[in-house]
Amino acid sequence: MLSEITILEPGTKTRLKVFNNSEGKALFYYSDFSKTIYPIKEDIPIVLPPQSRNPHIELPLLNEIITNKELKNNVKIIEMFENTISIIKSVKQKSWEWEDEEFWSTTYNNNLKSKIKKNWNDRIWQRKTLINKLPLGLFDTKINILDIGCGEGQNFRELFRKKISNESIYVATDISFNALILNRQKNNFVNSLYILCSADYLPFEDNIFDVILLFGILHHTHSKEKILSSVNNIFKQKGYCLVHEAIVHNEDELSNHLKNIKKSVKSGNDSYHEERIILKNLLLEIEYNNYSFIFKRQENSYYFFRLFNLIRNLLLKYEFLFRFLSFIDRVIIKVFNGKIKKFNSNEILLLLQK
Repeated sequence: MLSEITILEPGTKTRLKVFNNSEGKALFYYSDFSKTIYPIKEDIPIVLPPQSRNPHIELPLLNEIITNKELKNNVKIIEMFENTISIIKSVKQKSWEWEDEEFWSTTYNNNLKSKIKKNWNDRIWQRKTLINKLPLGLFDTKINILDIGCGEGQNFRELFRKKISNESIYVATDISFNALILNRQKNNFVNSLYILCSADYLPFEDNIFDVILLFGILHHTHSKEKILSSVNNIFKQKGYCLVHEAIVHNEDELSNHLKNIKKSVKSGNDSYHEERIILKNLLLEIEYNNYSFIFKRQENSYYFFRLFNLIRNLLLKYEFLFRFLSFIDRVIIKVFNGKIKKFNSNEILLLLQK
């Protein structure tokens, strides 16, 4: 069933072919067009554009795979390996994606080792609002879900797993290998596919997904809100895009945030690109792509964050209390948003339809 999800080469958008060994195990993908190899690590394809290829991760894999006896007399494939190794060796500095990845891979690796179970209740409760706005009939049919920047997969597990049919397909992408491993460990849904790729260069065909999740990912990407343009083609007509994003309201707010985040990054408390999306730019991008708003809500003022941090454990335990305080905060935001900076919204929830 997963065979209907065709993996394309980033940039060229040509179909990648898979090379299986004599036992039927997939060893790597390759492109006849660019003469390039894309390795598979622990059943997770690594599919990156040339400028984002990672010598640290990919070269050991390629050097190991090329020693396989079944490739010994395959001149065409050997030449592809040599070409790919040359391309990867020419990458002299970390691309945007990998600047962020180091922080997240360390975080997920620590979770893997310690078996820490993070409490995601606040985020799940917020995003449940979007799920509840989806038509009930959607879950009665087979659907394809793409989770971009999936992390440990909590959004799919908590919000979709029990609702969808067993014939549905879940595709999880992330730049962190450890995130994908952690997601796979926690996820018991059989029709799942995990791909290490960049959110800026998604390797998928057009018109393939019914639901796309963009939960807290836009501000980490190089393209920011323009990711909405790149995903426009890969999900079906009348498909749904669910967005939960950290926002600012103008360039000054963004500049101040970036100054503050530099200190947090240096201290190791945040990832390199813990940035923000300017609300006006996000809404213009939505308009440009002719998305329809099914649901839109701004929330979480500065004072709500302060209160949340003060009584965090209590709010994460009781959903009714979290929702009540969140409701009060939204009322205040409606009155003072744009008038008093401390009452500006810091997040937005969006349910968009193509």
